[in-house]
Amino acid sequence: AVSLPTAAGGVAWSFNVDRNAPLAGSSSPTVPDPTPPAPPPEPVATAQPAGEPAAFEPTAPFRSVDTRIGLGAVRLTGETVTRIQLADPDVSAVSANFVAVGAAGPGYLTAYNCTGERPLVSTLAYQPGQAIANQAVVPLDGGALCLFTKADVDVVIDVNGVYRGGAAGNGFHPLTPMRVYDTRAIAWRMAAYEERSVQVSGVAAPVGAQAVALNV
Repeated sequence: AVSLPTAAGGVAWSFNVDRNAPLAGSSSPTVPDPTPPAPPPEPVATAQPAGEPAAFEPTAPFRSVDTRIGLGAVRLTGETVTRIQLADPDVSAVSANFVAVGAAGPGYLTAYNCTGERPLVSTLAYQPGQAIANQAVVPLDGGALCLFTKADVDVVIDVNGVYRGGAAGNGFHPLTPMRVYDTRAIAWRMAAYEERSVQVSGVAAPVGAQAVALNV
């Protein structure tokens, strides 16, 4: 106890002292525990091959489709599927640059091998007043592919290579397009400068696959 004189007389105060307490102004800031990362997404079913192993044959880039001038097809109508012949029947996949031009509204374009069920994935997304391009490798059905568009749009397709059957060793195995990873679906948005590992082999590609063609 400590007694101090005042104008009204002596006043006594009592203090409890903790010898282990930090000095004023010297305490370390409290750091909250980091939020544990969300669990990785559940693996999706392994994609099924859409054709036999194929060897890549590069070609000088050439324009196969330009719906603006009626080359290969006419302007695509929204919410419809258009089948387009791109190559000989023995070509199992094509490497091409797809361009969406003059869209009537926001939407997306899906290029696939004309399977009965249209894939969930898109090849590119577009907005009115823009020309949006994307390179993709697309499996074919007898040398043809199908295009689905959400809105009316013109499409340009420039081919730069094809895949033919009979490949040996590490040939290309075309797959029906499928979505492997979507951070929106798992509510795990990537942060700036973050690196994240995504399992592809044994999930969306066969075990032992050395490389994959992806649309990111």
